[in-house]
Amino acid sequence: TGDRAGEGCNLNHLAGIYIDMGDYNRAIKTYEEALAIGRELGDKRIEIVVLANLGASYSHLDEARKGIEHIKQSLTLNREIGDKFGEGLILHLLANAFGQIGNSYEAKEYYEQALRSIREVGDLRGEGWVLGSYSVFLWNDQEDRAKAIALAEQSLKICDSVEDSSAMIVRDNLASWRGQLQAL
Repeated sequence: TGDRAGEGCNLNHLAGIYIDMGDYNRAIKTYEEALAIGRELGDKRIEIVVLANLGASYSHLDEARKGIEHIKQSLTLNREIGDKFGEGLILHLLANAFGQIGNSYEAKEYYEQALRSIREVGDLRGEGWVLGSYSVFLWNDQEDRAKAIALAEQSLKICDSVEDSSAMIVRDNLASWRGQLQAL
């Protein structure tokens, strides 16, 4: 089974390369192969990772509802094994997917849950990412732009402190948003 588990992991990584290339359909097909291996082996960790990745891939194809189904399956399995670190990442994916379909209430709920989970395990890098995503969601939602800027500022501080390259994106967002507010 070691070879099959390795094959499942390799397929998951290969699908990630397809994602980077923008070939989401091929990535989904490859993730499905990896998922079949994970299920064949009864390896929940493979299933959790692949289901989350599969869900994110569907979201890239504007099939966020299908993506949400997969991500929720991943979250259920993840909670069964008690992986708090993984839980925060999966909740972040759910928040993004719900935001994509315009469900503001669910998106905010999942962003808040993701932040609590990630803070509980002390994942600063993950906290910076979630704060950054949450700020973009709030800005685009136009409901609470002051909170969007405050979250982005928190994200920037964290990303700078852990030397994460996403700090540059957050910095650009803040500059753009402040410019838009001044133009009003």
